[in-house]
Order: sequence, then structure tokens, then C-alpha cells
Amino acid sequence: MRNIIIFSLALTLGVGVCGADSGDTVFVNYGTTSTLDGVILPGEWDDASTVTFFGYGGITITSYFKHNGVDTLYIAQDVPDLNHGDQALLWFDTAHNGGATPQTDDYRLSGYYIDFPGFDGEVQGTGSSWGGWIDPSGWISASTGIGWSDDHGQIEFAISFSKLGISPGVPGALGFMVGFGDNPDEADWWRYPSGGGHTNPSSWADIVSSDNWMSINDKTDIKPINLTLTAYPNPFNSSCIITAPTGAEIEIYDITGSRVWGLGSCSSPAQTNGVDEGGRPYTLNPIPCSVIWTPGQSIASGIYLVKARTSDGRIVSRKVAYLK
Repeated sequence: MRNIIIFSLALTLGVGVCGADSGDTVFVNYGTTSTLDGVILPGEWDDASTVTFFGYGGITITSYFKHNGVDTLYIAQDVPDLNHGDQALLWFDTAHNGGATPQTDDYRLSGYYIDFPGFDGEVQGTGSSWGGWIDPSGWISASTGIGWSDDHGQIEFAISFSKLGISPGVPGALGFMVGFGDNPDEADWWRYPSGGGHTNPSSWADIVSSDNWMSINDKTDIKPINLTLTAYPNPFNSSCIITAPTGAEIEIYDITGSRVWGLGSCSSPAQTNGVDEGGRPYTLNPIPCSVIWTPGQSIASGIYLVKARTSDGRIVSRKVAYLK
């Protein structure tokens, strides 16, 4: 669909609903199989999605994401080193059920470089906290670090679909957070999303596949659903028109994370399916649908987050300002 990562920053919500609620979404697309050698070679990750975040002192950390459409998710990190104790961290909420504490479906995968190149570590949630170290299973990492005083470290992960509960061709989202630790003090860990808490899965981002975790060779010729989400007028003082992808669930939250309005499914004319002159199946997606939100008397003026979730798990969000 595209070779970029799409995300929205700044507003982190602790919403008490299923899934991750930071408002950030990572779309992972199909790409070539990477060589797991701990080196991000020129061209090797050009077909990957990317996200950048900042560590201590303003260093820029770049993470890469892609899958092989069969059985493996690949993630890499390129990290300018600061000091020592460096580790790349991946958090997964495999059931996508959020929660204020790590559950048994939650995992933290740690790959070390500089201090302990080649050392992998894993912990699993207990329901109330993180458990102790366990032997890694279903994933491996490879890393390179040039020394304690140099400025660069790179690491590559290969994580099996079975570890994450992913099935090729089946839409699905997981809770996800990526981070980097510059020393054993958790206060010096730097993360995407920026407001994610390592013991709070509900504050993590969503990670989904832009092509349902399939190889492009396994897909029919489907035109992508328009993921545009608009609100007009914005700001507004009476009502606003929300235009969202057809069939999407629409929810609106205040800045405390409380849900103030929702619509189960935004309807518009149905999809059109057919076969082109070359005998290939196609789908023409309908136009986006529109609904009118008129806040009730109990709704205060302020900033609200409109979130639309499509049937295949993709999420798009937008902030609106309500002025009574």
C-alpha cells in the first residue's frame, strides 16, 4: 500500500477499552526477507516502514518494520550510541486487550548490543506486573556495536507470526511499543509512542499490516479504502460533520480518555466486486461516509479526539476543538 509508517503524535490517552489507546498506529507492509546479521545494509530496508523518535541529548533513533507475508515480522533499529548499557526493546500486546498492567499475553523482548552483543532476553506479563527473565522463544536478534565510546549501534529482529498470534491473510492488530535503553535505569529508556508506559499496555500504539500480513503475490487487485478522516468545521460551536472510511467504527474521547460519543458502523453505498478484462478480481470501495456530531449539553468546550477504526483494524484519528 505504501512504504511509510503512519502515525499521529502528541495526544496519549488512557482509555478503558480494548486495545492500545495512545492514538498512534504503525502500518507494516510486505517486504523482502532481511538477512539477520545485525547490519542495516544499504537498500536492505528500503521497502520497510520507518518511525523515528528521540533519545537523551536529542539523538534520533530510527526503527524499521516489514513482514515476509508468510511467517515472520522483521524489525530493525539504528541507534547512535550515547554511553553504555544499550538495549533495544520491543513490547507486544498479542491479544490487543490493553490493560493497566502486563497480562500473560504481553511480552517484552530485549536485544542487547555494545555491552552484550548477541544477548537476547524476554519477559512475560503475569497479570499484575512483568515476570522474571525467560528463555527467548519464537524470535531472534542480531546486533553490531563498535565499542563503548563510539556512536553507533544497529540491531535486527526476526519474530515469528506464531509468537505474535498473526495469521497471513487475517486482518488483526496488536498493541506495540518500541524503545531504546541507554543504561539499566528505566528512566533513561526512550520510546515510541512517546507517552507509552512499559507497565501499561493501554498506553501503547497499535501495529497492523497494510496488506493483512500477506505477500503481494497472494492478494487480489484491491483498491485501498480511503483512510481520510475529516471534521468540518473545526473548531465548531454547534455541530460538525465527520467524514470517515465507510464501515468504520467512530468514537470520540475527551482529553482524560473518557469516551463521549460513538457510532457502531459508518454506512455508505456497498462495495462493488467484479472481474476485469484480464480475468483478475477487483473491488471498488465505496465513497467515505459522513455523520453529524452534535455534542449534548453535558459536553464541555475543549479538545476532543475522533478515532475511526476500519473493519481490518486500521485506525485513523483527528483532533477537533469544540467551542460553546
